[in-house]
Amino acid sequence: MVAQLACADCSRLFPTKIGLSQHRRHAHPTQHNADKLSRVKHSGARWSQQESQSLLRLANNLYPSCETQTALFARGQVHRNTLKRLDNYIRQSIRGWLRLPKDTPISYIHAGKQHGGLGIPSLSATIPMQRRVRMEKLLSSQCRVLRNVVNDSAFGKVVRDLSLPIRVHGSCVNTKEELVAAWGDSLHNSVDGRGLRELVASPLSNRWLVFPERVFSRIFIRGIQLRCNLLRTRVRSARHGHGGQTILCRGNCGQPESLVHILQFCWITHDARCARHNRVARELAKRLRRLGYTVFEELRAPTSTSFIKPDLIAVRERRATVIDVSIVSDGRGVTVWNEKKQKYGADEFSLAIISALRAIGCDVDFLVHQPMIISYRGICFPQSAKAVIGLGLSKVTVSDLCLLAIVGSLRTYDTFMRGTWR
Repeated sequence: MVAQLACADCSRLFPTKIGLSQHRRHAHPTQHNADKLSRVKHSGARWSQQESQSLLRLANNLYPSCETQTALFARGQVHRNTLKRLDNYIRQSIRGWLRLPKDTPISYIHAGKQHGGLGIPSLSATIPMQRRVRMEKLLSSQCRVLRNVVNDSAFGKVVRDLSLPIRVHGSCVNTKEELVAAWGDSLHNSVDGRGLRELVASPLSNRWLVFPERVFSRIFIRGIQLRCNLLRTRVRSARHGHGGQTILCRGNCGQPESLVHILQFCWITHDARCARHNRVARELAKRLRRLGYTVFEELRAPTSTSFIKPDLIAVRERRATVIDVSIVSDGRGVTVWNEKKQKYGADEFSLAIISALRAIGCDVDFLVHQPMIISYRGICFPQSAKAVIGLGLSKVTVSDLCLLAIVGSLRTYDTFMRGTWR
């Protein structure tokens, strides 16, 4: 006959100790934790019940999720190697959910969204830093109960463990701000994330990532891939050392088939690039008309030798704003901005535009030039974002235009892949 073990709390019978233990763990967690706590080896410092309750109450201020001393003790026993393994599992899952390649930079996953990353915290760096901050609060406390804890011999090992340096890609970090900056620098120094430096000065370009409910899931996933140059190309595939594989463009351009070449230069995607540009310009014109602007699209203004044709001219209250839309490569924002301002700011061109407007019955007294520059990754040039908001458009409009540029880049990429498939 099998001996039956009875639960002291509900008198339920179990044939094994493991079954009884699991039952008490799930059905009677409070009593189960109290029994475990009673078996914990106490140090030389004996605390009264009132002191123990005071310690637990103060600990709850540091660890809000801890309701028992057992949970408090367990909270501090996670080894760094365990946290690193958890980080690996998290990154594996994220790569699977977002369909990211295996060589996705780790910094792209852990860097903050303000730096162009996904903003997933690294447990092996974040948790030791949080524990260190809490421990500093303990060390600086004047409470007698906490001073007993600090002076205990077992506490010295905890202090030594938390004194170990926290490293992010070779950089030692001591504060949360340094941790965020270290992940951002690591991303911006990588080959794929170099173009995301511009995002730091243009937070409005990131709203679609912060509020993903406004984006279709397929566009959201592929937009994340585009942001860090993770879409498949011959140049990217050659990193894995496939012997004998050419990296030249399948369109016979004679240039390496990189993502920036496909989206900005290849002759196969010329029409798709024009369509991307036109969609952004038309959407901007539509938003301006809603605000009461009279918008002229590609108005021809004759000059002494030829003519100019800016993308948009928005007129309201005898004031005209010339807007020329450009989808540029990484790092070209400042150059293109200066070129556009110099071109349309010339006296000859300004007078030509004013004359063309007056010829169609639109009197203008004042003319300004505001280029609208967005990178193929969907990052709006900061001065362009300020100019658009200065016209009365909302921040959401800037975000929508950036997302529209991303959608256009994805369509351009798909056009290339369909047109060169063999």
